[in-house]
Amino acid sequence: PIKDLMYWCSKRFNLSVETNGSYLIWPINGMWSTDVKCPSSENEKYNHYDNLKLLGKNDQAKFVIQTRKDFDFACEIVKSKLFLTNVIFQPVWKALPLSTLFEWVLEDKDLNVRIGTQLHKIAFPRRKRGV
Repeated sequence: PIKDLMYWCSKRFNLSVETNGSYLIWPINGMWSTDVKCPSSENEKYNHYDNLKLLGKNDQAKFVIQTRKDFDFACEIVKSKLFLTNVIFQPVWKALPLSTLFEWVLEDKDLNVRIGTQLHKIAFPRRKRGV
């Protein structure tokens, strides 16, 4: 819960906090990794775009991409220069081939993003969801 997170922040621990982006973030000792929900997730309405303005050079914003529409949405936000941080594009598992996402990113030479994947799903393919 938020109360526990605030406690650890108050103890001056260097934290790495991953959030789905549906709550506002605040400055911490450490880094934020926040999601920006793309249209195909049907959760785009929960994005707090103000979070992007709070991200610094050590933080990251992650876009989970399923369709070309999601990719174009993510590119528009990244190119808006709304924030200065590390950007990760990640394909939706088994819905968008990693190679397709690479091709789309390589089409735009000015797009400064990293591509990630859900490594735990490759390493542990038989585990159930949420693990």
